Amino acid sequence: MTRRFTAITQRVYVVIILMMVSTMLYSQSDPALTQYMYNNFFYNPGAAGSADEICLNATARQQWFGLDGAPQTTIFSANAPFNIFGINSGGGLNIYNETIGFHNDLGFHGSYAYRMSIGDGSLGIGVSGGIINRAFDANWYTPEGLDDGSGNLPTNESAITFDMAFGVFYRAENFYMGVSSTHLLENNIDYKTAANDIDYHKRQFHLTSGYNLQLANPLFEVRPSFFIQSDLAVTQFTLNTSLVYNKRLLGGVSYRNGDAISALIGFEMRNGVRISYSYDIGINALQQYNDGTHEFSVGYCFKIETERAPKKYKSIRYL
Repeated sequence: MTRRFTAITQRVYVVIILMMVSTMLYSQSDPALTQYMYNNFFYNPGAAGSADEICLNATARQQWFGLDGAPQTTIFSANAPFNIFGINSGGGLNIYNETIGFHNDLGFHGSYAYRMSIGDGSLGIGVSGGIINRAFDANWYTPEGLDDGSGNLPTNESAITFDMAFGVFYRAENFYMGVSSTHLLENNIDYKTAANDIDYHKRQFHLTSGYNLQLANPLFEVRPSFFIQSDLAVTQFTLNTSLVYNKRLLGGVSYRNGDAISALIGFEMRNGVRISYSYDIGINALQQYNDGTHEFSVGYCFKIETERAPKKYKSIRYL
């Protein structure tokens, strides 16, 4: 009986912690990615086209693996530079889906950035607009002993809101820095069922920067970077240092305050496709109840030649 009571108590404790952490995450609204450095465009519309190539990126993150109701995030991003009426520009699209407990967010955002040359790099000033569909799933698993029979669980609900973001992003050959704000409108999400509280997307601020440092051995370089996100109530920062060999093999470590220490590995194939994986070891109260966090990322950048190469003809004298 004592063991059963202890097991129930532990499950209740885990769910309470999960709900508290979920509340903190949802107050911030934006996913916290370990591999943020590979997709600055997701957080900052000013980064659209900053690589001077068409860039595709896909990320799948399973947080707190093994814990029911833990966050799961999937992101697809595409951005590219273009020139319209002689104006250097960038544009792109972000699609993401995130599930936390009985919450589910599905978002679509299109972005535009005006780009200008400054010093040895380019500055992008961008804005994005789109929609977010936030839904409740009333069938989320409730551990034994937690439900008091009152039936005060949310009903199935969904609502769509318009969303906007603004950002400035500077990129040079070996350096980048960006600042942005998402969920500018802080729109309310008013569900049909009166029993459910009005929810909303809280405005969030992001600051990031990174540098590529070439070592004495030309085969090696170090890439330190940081990422800070805050809603002015909760602030979270991530520090990363990665070592790159021959521009293809990568290994790194990260630290996120109050959350996790991470290990990162990756490689770039000869065709330019990058594949990377990170594993987070939790340093918070949930660490003993899960098997860590897994995050996969795949990226590919390429250029499309718009000018035809001149045709070459061999003289019949040399055939």
